[in-house]
Amino acid sequence: MLAAEYYIRATILDSPRSAYLLWQLIREKNFYITLNDGISFNNPTAQFVWYGLHKLGYDNRLTEKDALNLLEKSAAQNHLPAIIELGYNYYSGKYIAQDKNTGIQLWNNASKLSSIEANVRLAVSKVFDQKSSDNFSEEIKILQDAESKGSLLAQFALGYCYENGIGLNKSIQEAVKYYKRVCDTKTAKFQRQAHQALGEMLFAAPEPTLTEEEQKQPTLKLDMMIGRVEQLLEAHQHLKIASKLSSKPSQEEPAILNRYVKACLGKKLAELAEEFTKESKADFAVEKRVNNFL
Repeated sequence: MLAAEYYIRATILDSPRSAYLLWQLIREKNFYITLNDGISFNNPTAQFVWYGLHKLGYDNRLTEKDALNLLEKSAAQNHLPAIIELGYNYYSGKYIAQDKNTGIQLWNNASKLSSIEANVRLAVSKVFDQKSSDNFSEEIKILQDAESKGSLLAQFALGYCYENGIGLNKSIQEAVKYYKRVCDTKTAKFQRQAHQALGEMLFAAPEPTLTEEEQKQPTLKLDMMIGRVEQLLEAHQHLKIASKLSSKPSQEEPAILNRYVKACLGKKLAELAEEFTKESKADFAVEKRVNNFL
């Protein structure tokens, strides 16, 4: 049962390898005999596993109400994966009417049982629901420690903190670094969020400006325009990937935003082409004057 539990937890985070291993495991001859025995003896791991199989669509013999009932029984026995999952359901409004306070209370309960994952989720919830008067020093320490140990949720949250200046000095460069780390993983759930965050951030980045004196230098102006076009192209690519990774209509924001990016990119490319044409004419005129002089 422990192997099934680990595979379920990883599959919930969109690990394709774990999904395959879980599928192989549940096809073993004695798997459901062992699972049923565990349920009969009120085993919290077995209760969490059957809930997980229902959630992931591997087993439809339970109703959603029955699956949630098993999760609640498992959590009532202080089974950490069940407490954290039930907290997530309340916090996000998945399968249960949304109640963030109950979700946070459940994670606090798991934290008291020394759950590192619960501490990370509590830190992330505070960061995402931040108020201007909040102090985030403790949350940042938790996220940095979890990130150093490979937590993708912590990596994404630190990118968000750097992007918005929450508990850390605002740094787009650092935000990009953390988001790109998440993009390089094989966990679709976090990949989609990181690609979308990068696309939105690059699109919303303020356009560089030149002083009146710098505008007299054609090369500087061209470099600035090329830089913005490259930025929009990168935003387009990130949003395109985020859209591909979206599996639900509610996750179609990347595709919608990408239409604006492409429109803006088209405009910038037209401006760049016009500027290149001017430069080509100017270069040709200079060359002609030189040739005439020679």
